[in-house]
Amino acid sequence: MNHQKLLLVLFNIIICLNKAKLDKNNKKLNYLYNYGKRNYKQNKDFELIYENEIHSIYGEKCRKCNKLIGEFKFENYGKIICPGYPRIYRLSLYWNNIWLLGGNFEDGKIYVQRSYDEGINWDNPTQISFYPNHTCSNVDFFELPNHDIISSYRAIGNLSSDNPEIKHNRKLCSSISHDGGKTWEKLGVIVDNFELSLKLGKTKEQAMEACLNEFKIGFFEPFVENINGNITVFYADDFTIMVNQSISSKTEENYRAQNIYAQIFDINEKKWSTQRRIVMDGTIKRRPKGSEIEKRISRNGIPVINKMKNGLYILVFEGTYRDRRYPLVTGGAHLNEYHSFEILLSYSNDGIIWSNPIEVYTPHYNLSKASAPYVVSTDNNQLIISFQTDEDSLPNGFRGDINSIMKVMISKPSINIKDINKNSFYSLCNNNNSPVNGTSIWNGIMIINNILYTFSSNNIIKRSEIPIYSDPNLYNQKLRNQYYLKRGNISTIGNKIY
Repeated sequence: MNHQKLLLVLFNIIICLNKAKLDKNNKKLNYLYNYGKRNYKQNKDFELIYENEIHSIYGEKCRKCNKLIGEFKFENYGKIICPGYPRIYRLSLYWNNIWLLGGNFEDGKIYVQRSYDEGINWDNPTQISFYPNHTCSNVDFFELPNHDIISSYRAIGNLSSDNPEIKHNRKLCSSISHDGGKTWEKLGVIVDNFELSLKLGKTKEQAMEACLNEFKIGFFEPFVENINGNITVFYADDFTIMVNQSISSKTEENYRAQNIYAQIFDINEKKWSTQRRIVMDGTIKRRPKGSEIEKRISRNGIPVINKMKNGLYILVFEGTYRDRRYPLVTGGAHLNEYHSFEILLSYSNDGIIWSNPIEVYTPHYNLSKASAPYVVSTDNNQLIISFQTDEDSLPNGFRGDINSIMKVMISKPSINIKDINKNSFYSLCNNNNSPVNGTSIWNGIMIINNILYTFSSNNIIKRSEIPIYSDPNLYNQKLRNQYYLKRGNISTIGNKIY
């Protein structure tokens, strides 16, 4: 009897030990599944081969190399809310890497704030635009070789002014700082519609007439870059087409096209050259690479330039070559009509002669748009492009800039830029976690030490480590979807939302 009891006790102990061992093994398997150890087949779909090593944990940091794998992972950075059309610029070590944050405020002026701790805290705004009776926006910054800082921005005459020379005046202007952005003074005008009209053989009256029906006509979105030693500003211009009637004698027809121009800053004279060259002519009918459409004209705008580590210059801009409603007129008295913008890219060896435009992103629906691009490049020559789109809002009956959200995409490694196309990028990321019908527009991005910082109007700065990628087909789609569902990270277009 005692012997039987002893056997029963031993049997129960063995069962308990096996159960504990099984529970422990299950927990271990779950741990290994969740954190991607390569010895277990359950997690093979979350593994990634990079530089001949196996890494794992999709969308998280690898326990082996401590690098972010497979997806951006954005987080709030600092507490400041960015102003309208924000631009963040990091100064050189000469100025202790001070950050500048510029943008337009509700009073129609441009202000700048400085940060001494890499964007955590900011000082009080300082005005940098000095053109009364004008509404200023579209600021950009650049540090000159002598460490002076120049800003460039657009200025549109007060539309309610009784003085027609104010009401119909359009400018690109600039200011300069000699103390790392602390104080600013007027530098001068880059281009003025009245002065340009005279050079084009037109009168001031014709210049004002060109702006009568189109209050948005003018010069926009300046971006300054060093092009082979020449400090060069790139900008959009639809005034020239309008005053020259380049397309037609009808205002609305001319509004269908816009050009991108470039001008050089004379460092010794500290003024902008009046000579300019055309970079992307929207009046010329083109068929962008990757497009099946017939050749068309385009409203080319918001140019942003980046010089890659391999020396190649990249230009991204918005355009309307693919406008699905073409050739219906848009703009002006027809502002309730719509442009189907897309994101385009061009490349150049010298920053002077540019390739035919290449489509890199077209909006998801026929009447949606993708616009306002920005571009940076990584040390291994991957491109990161941001833009805004209303493609998520359109199915709900909303569209336009006010219903657009910022998105970010990165090109696949080892892509030859001259072969780049829409399929050369990984899936989009909604970096602001903007809801459908939300607003995160007029965006910009910046890379510092393998960290991508993103910013857009009225949003907090975000940041993410730049992840390492491999072919997305290596991931099992079912498990990938489970990962998304677990975290609630699915948007209407299949983009990751944080």
